[in-house]
Amino acid sequence: MDRIRVEGIRNITAEEAASGTKLLVYADRDEAWVRPQVLDDGDVLRHVKGVMNAIEIETDTLGKIYSMGGPGGAGKIETAQAALTDLVSISRSE
Repeated sequence: MDRIRVEGIRNITAEEAASGTKLLVYADRDEAWVRPQVLDDGDVLRHVKGVMNAIEIETDTLGKIYSMGGPGGAGKIETAQAALTDLVSISRSE
């Protein structure tokens, strides 16, 4: 991964946030990004509220696995950095 695209939530309106827009971190072997994404009502991550943090890992054998933590929550920079570091580390492992 040569470059990680980063887009914050500064321009997200309250209406967009209420309609399922979440700040997500994504990483695989080919790309990584941090950006707001609109999530469907059926998406587990859409229902993570407040300062709760969550991670979704998709595996070949088990499908999607979720882990949620909080309500402590870290700051926005710390959370994004930690999540991205973990995902990149996982994507490099075999």
